[in-house]
Amino acid sequence: MRPANAQADVRGWSCFLAICLAWTLHGRAAQPQLESTTLDLRVTAQPLDEALQEFSRQSGLQVIYFSGLTEGLQSPGVSGRYTLAAALKALLAGSGLSFRLVNDRTVEIRSAGRTRGEGGQ
Repeated sequence: MRPANAQADVRGWSCFLAICLAWTLHGRAAQPQLESTTLDLRVTAQPLDEALQEFSRQSGLQVIYFSGLTEGLQSPGVSGRYTLAAALKALLAGSGLSFRLVNDRTVEIRSAGRTRGEGGQ
């Protein structure tokens, strides 16, 4: 028979592992949405922060970033049918920025050097 503390430790670790697994799977399940969901988008060439706001409005995704990241940058815009990932890549083209999925409704814009393979290579 195990002491009570050992059982509590095992339960604690089991809970921790279950939460980590759920969190990991949640992020993985949301990623294909960026690659598979297609939308007709019309975002004109304009300052990048305005283009991202318009993309957010049209796509329904929350787009988060530090305002200083986009300062002085222009977006070439997008027009046509795009996956969410392709649209973001096109909007960010030439900016030195990338994106990563935070959850199934939120995308973070970040410096391309900080990308960890989730998007916007």
